[in-house]
Amino acid sequence: MMLSMYSLTGCKDNIVEPSEGTYTLQYQRPGLLDSITGDCSVVITRVAYLDSIDFRGASKMKMEFDAHTDADISFIKFFYLNADTAVNIINLEGSEMINRTSIEADVPDSKQYCYLRLGLRSSVCTGDIFHIKLRDLKIYTK
Repeated sequence: MMLSMYSLTGCKDNIVEPSEGTYTLQYQRPGLLDSITGDCSVVITRVAYLDSIDFRGASKMKMEFDAHTDADISFIKFFYLNADTAVNIINLEGSEMINRTSIEADVPDSKQYCYLRLGLRSSVCTGDIFHIKLRDLKIYTK
């Protein structure tokens, strides 16, 4: 016997998730956050300041985004600063991790100024131009 975590309400077949464990939109930034292009001989890293995000009372976050890279060792890092030290919350490295649409992570129980670090790197030099882009970021907490 399988128990469902969803319930039906009203006269329609509206599926409603239970309130416990649901995510709440905490931050969003539509449009292009950053896009980097270069050949294999360059290593480019840029930092984008997001905003102060309130994680108090939350234990998890889910980050949804539209990202793509064709450079195999590129990275996207989501972090905050604590006493001049970058504390990584999410570290996506390589095209398999970056070319997805969402990821979940634990968060600190505090309000933090958050940043994104994008790095364009490739392990092979074919003479091709490589890319990394990130757009339409949404951060949910629960």
